[in-house]
Amino acid sequence: MNTMNNIVTLRLSTPDIALLERLGKKEKKDRSTTLRDLVTKGRLYVAIEKYSTSEASLEKAAEIAGITVSQMMQLLERFGIETKLTLTDYFAGKAVAEKIV
Repeated sequence: MNTMNNIVTLRLSTPDIALLERLGKKEKKDRSTTLRDLVTKGRLYVAIEKYSTSEASLEKAAEIAGITVSQMMQLLERFGIETKLTLTDYFAGKAVAEKIV
C-alpha cells in the first residue's frame, strides 16, 4: 500500500507554478496530485535514460521507476528502446521462474 504521510515543502519558479496549474486544470487535478504525477513520470524518464545509457540494469531501472521488470520491458518497447537481454539472461530468468513454480 502506498501511503502518503510525508510532507515536502518545495520552492518553484513562477513559470513552473503556472505549468503546474495548467496541467492540473487540464487533467482536473489539484496541485498535489499533479505534482505527484510529474514525479512519477520523472522516475520513468530517469529509469529509461539510465537504462538506455547502460548506467542501470533492467532490474535497477525498474526499481528506479517503481515498476516490475516486466512493466519496464513494456515501457522500453513502447519508446522503441531495445532491451539488452541475452540468451543467458533468458535462461537465468527461466531457472528462477521454474524454482518459484
